[in-house]
Amino acid sequence: MASSATPIKVDPVTDDLISHAAHFLSRSKKDVVDAAIREYVDRHRDEINIGVRAALAQLDGSRSEEHTSELQS
Repeated sequence: MASSATPIKVDPVTDDLISHAAHFLSRSKKDVVDAAIREYVDRHRDEINIGVRAALAQLDGSRSEEHTSELQS
């Protein structure tokens, strides 16, 4: 994957949290957001994989939409 900066929009309260964390950790806001997203994905990897598999199964026709819904429950 090519590395490029992409702006994200967060509400003002979240932006303040990011700014304070960056300041007190002596890191950039980009570094704080990057670490937070990586940790979030790591913690939710199983859920993400279930969603990916369900979508692929639905797209390739190997599972009905009803069965795909059961996998997500």
